[in-house]
Amino acid sequence: MQKVADYQIIEELGEDGIFRYFRATPPARLNQSSSVRVRALKRQIGESAISRLSQHLAVATKANSDKVLRDLEVIQDSAMLAIAGEDSNLGTLADPAPDLDRSDVLRIVGEALESLDELHSLGITHSDIRPQNIRLDTNRAKLSNPGVLHVINQGQTLPGTHSQIPVEYTHPDLIRGRLPDRKTDLWAMGVTLHRALSGTSIFPQAPTTSLLNTLRHMQIQGPTLSSSLTESEKDLVSRMLGINGAETGTLENLVKTIEETAGGSRTENDDVEA
Repeated sequence: MQKVADYQIIEELGEDGIFRYFRATPPARLNQSSSVRVRALKRQIGESAISRLSQHLAVATKANSDKVLRDLEVIQDSAMLAIAGEDSNLGTLADPAPDLDRSDVLRIVGEALESLDELHSLGITHSDIRPQNIRLDTNRAKLSNPGVLHVINQGQTLPGTHSQIPVEYTHPDLIRGRLPDRKTDLWAMGVTLHRALSGTSIFPQAPTTSLLNTLRHMQIQGPTLSSSLTESEKDLVSRMLGINGAETGTLENLVKTIEETAGGSRTENDDVEA
């Protein structure tokens, strides 16, 4: 594939159950000096879904680009429908620099929470928070690729049996049909922080034989936090997940707690090096 509408494809970045991902050169009309990311839907959708998606993105483009990698527009040509958005070439939390320590991970997730707060202030849930969608920009981490499945298919909250997205990022209430909201976004951020710190799932014993068995396990067993987390890190993840009696609090308060926890981790690292 060489072009999507008037976007020139530079490289293909991969795919999941919903999109194929590309880096592309934008058309001159956008006045973008750098490359953009393009998410191309893997199936056709109807006119009403396209209209809902366009209205949704019209709000999303108002986000502060200092905090969020914004979606820019819906692209449509004869072959496919896609979403163009701002890009960062510095990687993601899923593939960070090897010298990233625990305090860096906490700082990055704190910045992603500020990014999330910006989206929530516009009435937008991200709905697809995971390490791959926390991108590392020049000065800070930013959320990218807000989920649109619930916009395209009204009421659908799970990506389907063929999705390559781990289901642990899906709040149990979404499995029961709840629409995405602040609570479900914070759950996904908590799962993301847990995986970035520990390298493990919050459902380490979940069966992988089928999506149904995994969902059943999640509903019955509940999350298990890794013993590799410090007590303050466990408390932080618990607050995001809303488990163990932890009070979530405001996003601003969570960011402050992350900064304090990151400071503690930095001190511990310095003591070890000394």
